[in-house]
Amino acid sequence: MNCSEAERLLNALLDGDIDSSPRLDAHVAKCESCRELRDALLATVGDLEGLPLPEPSRDLTAAVMAAIDEENAARE
Repeated sequence: MNCSEAERLLNALLDGDIDSSPRLDAHVAKCESCRELRDALLATVGDLEGLPLPEPSRDLTAAVMAAIDEENAARE
């Protein structure tokens, strides 16, 4: 496995497309740069998961519906 393939698998892992990859684990165990990338990505994901979800504005539904109405009117 090369670093490009490892990066592709890291992205798939973080996106939830795969649960694990023994080949990736073996590569990361030997490759310091990929190990550092994995650790940095996991730390970033952990930080992001700790953030509170933003509350939608009170007028979100009205704004979306108005945009839909405008789009429909433009098509007519």
